[in-house]
Amino acid sequence: MNQNRDYTTISPSAAALLLLKAQTQLPYAREAARLLFTLQELEDSFDRTHFGAWASVVHFEHRYATVQQLILESGLHQLLELSSGFSFRGQALVQQGHVRHCIDTDLPDLIEKKAQLCEDLHLQFPAGSRLELQALDVMDRAQFLATVDRFAPGPLAIVTEGLLVYLSRLEREQLCQTIRAVLQARGGCWITSDIYLQHAFVQRGTQQANAWEAFFRQEGVPDQLFTSFEEAEQFFYANGLVVDKVAAPAYDTLSAVPNLLAVATEPQLQALRTGGQIQATWRLRCR
Repeated sequence: MNQNRDYTTISPSAAALLLLKAQTQLPYAREAARLLFTLQELEDSFDRTHFGAWASVVHFEHRYATVQQLILESGLHQLLELSSGFSFRGQALVQQGHVRHCIDTDLPDLIEKKAQLCEDLHLQFPAGSRLELQALDVMDRAQFLATVDRFAPGPLAIVTEGLLVYLSRLEREQLCQTIRAVLQARGGCWITSDIYLQHAFVQRGTQQANAWEAFFRQEGVPDQLFTSFEEAEQFFYANGLVVDKVAAPAYDTLSAVPNLLAVATEPQLQALRTGGQIQATWRLRCR
């Protein structure tokens, strides 16, 4: 664990991401955004006529969908979400009966705000199910293992969506070792959408896009991405994990795609088709 690093500097990305998700039909995204922001803030945060803005929304909605796909395919009923931000996936999965026990975690200030949002949203869960909101620094191994011990014996699905890109290689290795120890002891899998390749930030042209690019530079994200999917696979293998499943494309399921198509020119769409894959969602198991 890096004792000198302030991980709360990453937290503002959760609110920025919620503003994008509010343009989709993802569970509770619009409702939570209306509670967290003023109407003027919501209006000013997104340019509905801009191709780059909708391309970003599609990217993040697709990332969410591929994680969801692998969770459901795993058939596991205990879910640990790490640094989940203002995502309400776990809440929805428990409501729908896919997950019996979910522990939804993030840093203390953020998870406190999320707990208030859940209260304001009046979320209800089926009898016999369990949803916990828990403060957790994922780099604190003792705290991590204590959180895991709150589950009943048996396999877990552990999820990270948008976490590894903020961690150095050493931090990623430490987190891999902790997760591998949990999976070895219990069984289950790690589902992560954080397989990002180094790439140019191409969705420029809006104030929001420029803010994202500056934030990524501030957090050192460009230098922490993988150079290839082969390098990513080798990284996990060296840390005792293997790729069990790669999520299939899910663009035909996304609510934001029609809005993207409505504002895109043919050259813009062609650039998306030929730009190459920069992100993947994987299900990992112990080797």
